[in-house]
Amino acid sequence: MTTPIVRYVRAALLRSWQILRFHGDWKALQGAVNEPAWRSKPSSYLVAMDDKMIPPAAQPMMVSRAGSQVIEAPGSHAIYVSNPEVVAAVIKQAAEKVAGSTR
Repeated sequence: MTTPIVRYVRAALLRSWQILRFHGDWKALQGAVNEPAWRSKPSSYLVAMDDKMIPPAAQPMMVSRAGSQVIEAPGSHAIYVSNPEVVAAVIKQAAEKVAGSTR
């Protein structure tokens, strides 16, 4: 289901990405990574079950070596647009888990 607000947000996100791409402001992506965070920090992975870009069946295999908690939810490849509530819930759950482990 694509509502007018989803179409508007999707267009805005894609437009902002295109602006970044065409202006060549990739400095943040040029930094060196000495050790991937997933080796020492807990991680979560949200499988978008309606993804047409990356088959949902292939996604858990992609994250298996990271030991991520895998969560499945309905939504498109851009799940942050098609199902933002579940994305927010996964982020909140991860933040609460990390906050609880540091107390």
